Amino acid sequence: MRDSLPVADTTICARPALSRIPTKYVVNAAFEHLVRWIDADIQPPTAPRIEVTAPPVKVRRDAYGNALGGIQLPQHAVPTATNTGANSGDGFCFLFGSHQPFDQATLQSLYRNHGAYVNQVVRKTNENRAAGYILAPDAVEIKEAAAQSDIGHWRR
Repeated sequence: MRDSLPVADTTICARPALSRIPTKYVVNAAFEHLVRWIDADIQPPTAPRIEVTAPPVKVRRDAYGNALGGIQLPQHAVPTATNTGANSGDGFCFLFGSHQPFDQATLQSLYRNHGAYVNQVVRKTNENRAAGYILAPDAVEIKEAAAQSDIGHWRR
């Protein structure tokens, strides 16, 4: 009998491994919509597709390297890092995605203070909730995490 599964070595990846975009929120909403569809024939919302280029097909990215299109959770639309679904290196690095935090100068250029950051997160969270991409309890969790973050608490 196994005690635990082996842990993958993410230190061998070309970029810092594991995207920090919490897809669990969209998955939670998808299951909720699936139940409504089965029980009450209420179809789930649709979402824009991730933007891609003409062949050769590549994901289109913004100036910070984050994907354009698709469901834009606040952690993506109000970025504090470059998060991708791609990585390279040995082993399973290609599955891990990547997360590269922005430096303080980039963060300061995006968010003049903590309130500006939180307001953007709240606005995007409300948009996602209204579109049906996230559930109410998850929206509360996202807003609380933004309020408790250090983003925008700049030292002078």
